[in-house]
Amino acid sequence: LVSPFYDRFHRDNRQLVAFIRESVQPSREGRLLDLGGGTARVGRGFVGVVGQVLVVDVSQGMLRRAGRRGVAAVRARAEALPFPDSCVDIVLMVDAFHHFGDQARALSEVRRVLTQSGRVFVQEFDRGRPLGRLAVVFEWLVGFRSHFYRPRELVEQFAAVGMTVDLLEQRGVVYYLVARKS
Repeated sequence: LVSPFYDRFHRDNRQLVAFIRESVQPSREGRLLDLGGGTARVGRGFVGVVGQVLVVDVSQGMLRRAGRRGVAAVRARAEALPFPDSCVDIVLMVDAFHHFGDQARALSEVRRVLTQSGRVFVQEFDRGRPLGRLAVVFEWLVGFRSHFYRPRELVEQFAAVGMTVDLLEQRGVVYYLVARKS
């Protein structure tokens, strides 16, 4: 239902992709997992930059669109990733983490599949900011049962699964973090 309209709200991701590339320093041989990546609107910016881009999402409609963009698409939940341990160099969660039903389990899975030198990049809305509170209300009104964190709360969630946050940057209602295994 959402997939035909999703990309219309997210037209130009070049600045975001450039910021992610600067933040995580991808390797040409690396494997990138765009977790909750839907149509691969961000992940597709890494095709040709890393060795492999995979988008993982629960929505078959979103994944069909990702596949048409030439990105390998895998239908799975963040809480049960169908990949072996230590096989992914970069995990992106852009506007996605708040949608995961069991966020602690999702972070444990991210840590499990991440290589020792790997990095996680997260973009989220800060529910403590006025526009962030509006995003929370909007998502509830459209039927999503999302759970948003304040930046420091999310840092604590990463620490609880054995990960360290190296970068935390707030830009208005949106914040970004980069994490690694501790």
